[in-house]
Amino acid sequence: MFTCLSSRNHIVNEFICDCNNFLCCLNNVAKGIWREEVSYAMDMINYYITSLV
Repeated sequence: MFTCLSSRNHIVNEFICDCNNFLCCLNNVAKGIWREEVSYAMDMINYYITSLV
């Protein structure tokens, strides 16, 4: 029972970390668009966000 609970907590923590990375990358995409740096925004989407989804 304890190992199942520990395994579940690991999965939940990994999910929370992935959500945090996703939101941070979206923030960088918004900054890139605001600064009219479309290539930077597209790199963030293609290399970081796509791997998280």
